[in-house]
Amino acid sequence: MRLAILGASGHGKVLADAAEQCGWPSVSFFDDAWPGLQTLLNACKLLLMEKPDIEFSLTIVGSGTDSERIKLISAELGIENQVTFLGEVKNGAPLNAIYSSHDVFIMPSLSETGPRVILEAMAQNLFCVATDVGYVSLLLGNKNDIGLLVEPGSEAAIKDALIWCYENKQETVEMASRARTQVSNYTLNNFISGVIGI
Repeated sequence: MRLAILGASGHGKVLADAAEQCGWPSVSFFDDAWPGLQTLLNACKLLLMEKPDIEFSLTIVGSGTDSERIKLISAELGIENQVTFLGEVKNGAPLNAIYSSHDVFIMPSLSETGPRVILEAMAQNLFCVATDVGYVSLLLGNKNDIGLLVEPGSEAAIKDALIWCYENKQETVEMASRARTQVSNYTLNNFISGVIGI
């Protein structure tokens, strides 16, 4: 199972997108998200302890002042062989290629407003596991029919979600397909129409 966590911070994603418009076309935005990343790494350790037969890889995209700390944590947990740190990746085709080469997208943030990164993952047909923060529940729904919502900061909840993904691969594919259909509603024109209609 190929798990993807790209940047991990919706706040940072907005800044990265703005930076790209100014000529800095790379993803470099998880300084404010490392507590969520640490929770995810701990969950991966729990996963290996509970289900040692599950083979998985975790890809972390982005960089920042906490990059070395996150790498050190993965080594201390003994999961460095399962984790790949790609650092900065250019937006557009290079980032989309990473999305499409994975099976599951994970957003373990402890706080968010409206993480556009979830929409990007859904658009790339990735099954999404995300913490129930900000308006993530509006994107994924609260019935767990197009993705999985988990409690923020809960290593056990993330671990259980990953096990569910592994044991229900076909269902994750079907749910991701439904999510991709839903994400087509989130266009700039629809957003503007909604604002004008308020």
